[in-house]
Amino acid sequence: MTIKELPLGGQNFQTIIDGNYLYADKTTYIYDLLKNSKQNYFLSRPRRFGKTLLISVLRELFSGQRERFQGLWIGQSDYAFPKVPVIHLTFNWDAYSPDIARENLISNLSSIAEQEDLKIDAPSPAKYFGALIKALYLKYNQTQVAILVDEYDAPVTRMMGKNKAIALENAAILRDFFAAPKDSLDLNYIRFMLVTGITRYGMASMDTGPNYFNDISLDPKYAGICGFTLEEFDSLFANRLEETLLRLKKANKMMPEATIADLRARTFHWYNGYNWRGETKVLNPYSIIHFFDQSSFGNYWIQSGFPAHLTALIKEQPLDILTPNLESYLSETIRDSDINKLSALPVLFHSGYLTVDKVTSSPARDPKSNKTSNADHYFFRIPNLEVSSFYRREFFVNIMGLTSRHELETKGEDLRTAFLSRNAMEAQTIFSSFFRAITYRQKLEEKNFRALVQMILFALDFEVGSELKGLIGRLDLAVKLGPRVYCVIELKYRPDKSQLKPEEEDRLLAAMAWKRLRDEVNANLAIAVMQKLDPADTIPIIADCPSDKLTATETDRLLAQAALTSLDKKEINQVLLKTARDKFSEEEIQEILQNAVSPLERTSEVIDHELSKVAQLALEAVKDKGYHGILEHKADEIIDLGLAVYGRGHPIKVVFGPNPSDRELAKT
Repeated sequence: MTIKELPLGGQNFQTIIDGNYLYADKTTYIYDLLKNSKQNYFLSRPRRFGKTLLISVLRELFSGQRERFQGLWIGQSDYAFPKVPVIHLTFNWDAYSPDIARENLISNLSSIAEQEDLKIDAPSPAKYFGALIKALYLKYNQTQVAILVDEYDAPVTRMMGKNKAIALENAAILRDFFAAPKDSLDLNYIRFMLVTGITRYGMASMDTGPNYFNDISLDPKYAGICGFTLEEFDSLFANRLEETLLRLKKANKMMPEATIADLRARTFHWYNGYNWRGETKVLNPYSIIHFFDQSSFGNYWIQSGFPAHLTALIKEQPLDILTPNLESYLSETIRDSDINKLSALPVLFHSGYLTVDKVTSSPARDPKSNKTSNADHYFFRIPNLEVSSFYRREFFVNIMGLTSRHELETKGEDLRTAFLSRNAMEAQTIFSSFFRAITYRQKLEEKNFRALVQMILFALDFEVGSELKGLIGRLDLAVKLGPRVYCVIELKYRPDKSQLKPEEEDRLLAAMAWKRLRDEVNANLAIAVMQKLDPADTIPIIADCPSDKLTATETDRLLAQAALTSLDKKEINQVLLKTARDKFSEEEIQEILQNAVSPLERTSEVIDHELSKVAQLALEAVKDKGYHGILEHKADEIIDLGLAVYGRGHPIKVVFGPNPSDRELAKT
């Protein structure tokens, strides 16, 4: 069996085309790894990008049979093809408890021991791993061992959205497990070691133990080790492009005049764009294979499954995911995936939903050594059309806790109806429902208010333009609703920090404490007044009602009333505020403050007037010929809907400009 006849197995460098297996030759990368003085590597790549096939090729390579690699680069190289004992592990199992994780690890290792007729008795997976390495080394006359581990992070990622505590315990088990080969490396028992996975969850935890891995995930030399590079695509699929173009034309999915170059460009638009250093780009191998198999563009990789480890994360950090920007991340931040302090965008990057846009370098000071050196900064973007067509909409469904995409589509139709009928209250209700779900734990800033509104509209399947330039200025947003209907949106946002001053927040929480926690407030005020007043001053307060006839609560109430007249407002508010913060949850406090109206704020009538003015200006602006190019129509053909959205986290206020005539709407 040659390497080209490896079982397909759902992997991504090979497919069946005209009855033959097709393989992208990655053996130049393998040769470089084997010839390197380093012996142990870690590689992170998204699911279904060919990591498993890479591991399988290495396993075949260590069989020592050059003939299996006929026609591939390494088969003609100076590599000697020595026969090497192999420990090949795949962690593609669920670990619903640490005990199951340990049992599965030992089971995998014991299967190899049985095949090699080795008897090993060890109390833990780590001990068993170390013993197996040594036993193989000795059995094959001190021949160094190759270790290949695929899907190392599955026991962690599969539990992240189900039980984080178990995920943490599984990560600790992996840390100990992968610390075991360190001694074998030092003793020169290991010839080569490669560990692959999607995330760096385990690797971050491992840094206290097996910090010996050479991470090649972001090394420019290995940027094309998984996926089809542009050169590989042209070499492997040149003949297929012509056949596929004819089928697409026959199915009326491409214009009759379309060329091979047009199909190639469109294919790249759909599936190209992945890179791990901002230089070498690769196409998604899973989608490319299925595209040529089906002769149709589709979201093949997206629809093949959603990683479980992202489910919990997108609910914890919705704004980061809905409004990805070009914020830079230091290379150390990208490599760090500590489960306890995950940042959404680096995890999305490792999982394949974002890719590197560019890498810059700038001086940075190490806080430990206090030395300054150049540090890499990574900037992200969505890689291609397949991901962007899914990205925000599907994440939005998860963030909102909606039952299905159908529910999201229903909300989209409701908002479209509200736009066209100029139903401000309905539009306001829909916008506010999204903002409440997204921002109740977030401190929304003005810089992402526009982006968040745009993402809501995008997720609801609206065609949206942002920051559109014209001769007289810019439109914040323009939403296309029909051939000649645009909803022109102007946005105004007031940061939360200007909503209430600190003393106003204290006063508000104090009032809520007094209103909702009367008994606790009375007790605290009673203590406060007794601390401030002499006992001789407190006796007259209850003299009219002998203390032996008063309950403790009644006594506290009397003293609380005395506190209201004896203590200054600042002292009273401090007592009430402490009660509020002791009794209210942080979420309750944030909700109280966010829904509060500062006495220093403008009245709702003033805000409505300003919004109406903004909407009117939006209407007037779009009629100016400066916006012809933006809206792609002549001014006299445009039926525009002026809309102003005013936000302060939430609630959202919506108003429209003047109504168009029925005759104008009928044109749509």
